[in-house]
Amino acid sequence: MTSYPAVRAECEAAGCSWVDGVVRDGNLVTGQAWPDHPEWLAAFMTLLGDEVSHGEPVAAAGD
Repeated sequence: MTSYPAVRAECEAAGCSWVDGVVRDGNLVTGQAWPDHPEWLAAFMTLLGDEVSHGEPVAAAGD
């Protein structure tokens, strides 16, 4: 697993194998901090079985 770097020692003391980066273990997806959000979200969406695609932007009805 991974976590915020400041709590790495606590994770290892609890018996976890700490990894630098985003990790998926079964239904658990972990990342370190906000810089990992894009990769973490992609892994989480894959876990959910969802696919994100971006089409043409749509304007609101009043625009």
